[in-house]
Amino acid sequence: MESSKKLRAEFLERLKRSKCLACGVVGVDMAHIPRWMPKLQRLGKASHVGNAWFFAIPLCRRCHLDQHKHKALDWLDEHVGLDRAYGWVANTLSDLLGIEILCDGACAKEIWEALETVDMFTSES
Repeated sequence: MESSKKLRAEFLERLKRSKCLACGVVGVDMAHIPRWMPKLQRLGKASHVGNAWFFAIPLCRRCHLDQHKHKALDWLDEHVGLDRAYGWVANTLSDLLGIEILCDGACAKEIWEALETVDMFTSES
């Protein structure tokens, strides 16, 4: 459990230091990738507790609020690109875990989905 808390802290620190994936502004919110929100709700977890952190990307406040005013997944695809969003999470986690990614952003979604099966990410912490 301790390692998952450390990973969460490191991930969120890296997110806070990142630029907005949509516009490049410094100073970001933790914005969840909308495709995963129904899955989190089915698990009975609020979006900002438990392991929902690894479903997050950096968006500035303006872009984050704009995302919520529209169909969030469509907005994300148009303004960031889904491969880029999934890639940011996969690359950040793989860097923090010391895993080497041997593909471009097009397969980052599959890597990210594989990380989701790791017990550290699926258990409540």
